Amino acid sequence: MEKVRYMISDAAALAGVETHVLRYWEEELDLTIPRNEMGHRYYTRENIQEFQKIKELKEKGYQLKAIRMILHNKNPEETKVPIPSRCRHVITNRSLQPLPVQTINLRICL
Repeated sequence: MEKVRYMISDAAALAGVETHVLRYWEEELDLTIPRNEMGHRYYTRENIQEFQKIKELKEKGYQLKAIRMILHNKNPEETKVPIPSRCRHVITNRSLQPLPVQTINLRICL
């Protein structure tokens, strides 16, 4: 069974951000986003869950540098990256848990 693949516009809608934000996060956070034969990005369910987690961390006050370290299983406190005190509990739980997703009509690229 093939995995469902989402176009960038649909992935952005599911994550609740603009498409340029996904491209920016890909570059700044060293994310590996798959591409099709023509070089176009496509997104999996796991990618979208990761974007939702990134958005949640940003809303809690994390800087992208700290988020990059969390995503790549590094401890931001060891590298002197400032962590808002209200966010310190997230460091101890590094697993990316699925977040609820809104249901919308999507175009799927196969």
